[in-house]
Amino acid sequence: MVSGNAFAVIAYPILALVVLIHLLRSGSHRARVLCAGIFGVYAIEALKEILFPIPVDGVIAQDFAAVDFWAFANFVPLKDLFGEVANRGQIIRNVLVAIPFGFGAWFVFRRPTATRVTIAGFAASLLVETAQLGIGGLIGFMYRVVDVNDLILNTLGFLIGIAMFAVFGVFFTVYDRWIGSPDGRYWSYIRDTVEVYSLARARPRRNSRKQATTRGQQVSSKMQPNVAPATPDSRGYRTAVAHTSQQRHAFLTMRRRHRTDSITTR
Repeated sequence: MVSGNAFAVIAYPILALVVLIHLLRSGSHRARVLCAGIFGVYAIEALKEILFPIPVDGVIAQDFAAVDFWAFANFVPLKDLFGEVANRGQIIRNVLVAIPFGFGAWFVFRRPTATRVTIAGFAASLLVETAQLGIGGLIGFMYRVVDVNDLILNTLGFLIGIAMFAVFGVFFTVYDRWIGSPDGRYWSYIRDTVEVYSLARARPRRNSRKQATTRGQQVSSKMQPNVAPATPDSRGYRTAVAHTSQQRHAFLTMRRRHRTDSITTR
């Protein structure tokens, strides 16, 4: 019997070593590395609950020898999901385990969007279900239920996590603008992450192409990498809206450089 604790004993030192190496590297973004470390802790704990324990002794395999291998697999969406045989506790757990992914991925991915976070979460959930199926094939019986409904419930959890991050961004923006905030690197990283989500939502409408083109030209003229940054206002920077991923990246890079220079000169 391979327990989840045995997996954690191996996984946590590897995670700590990777985080330490990135923290000691020159030029590494410590805030992003620490967020990735926290996200790694979540991933390890989630895998402990989803994949483990794995029965590798032959006694349990003999008990399931007469059971069809595909008896514990379901590939029909929504089958028995809302019926009397549905496990309400399992449904809630499948949703809850995916919410931290939808929320925390914004602090780990380089250029996160709601679509990319959802696709990445769905791919991770599909990989876990495939791993359960593969492990069952190796040990000779289906030790976990492989259900397509788990993918649906996990995707729902990813979407809830994204919505929670959007609500968090609203409250953080209000607090940052009206109450005030420290100038530390970690607070600045959270601010930049929230602004990435805000800029990703600011897209031109199709029925106002002329107005969007004019606005895009104005932003492009301000966001050229070779041009000196605009004079900062009372909050530190002039508000700008970028409509492409390159412009968003240049905008956040300019903000981060100015914050670093301002902190250094104090």
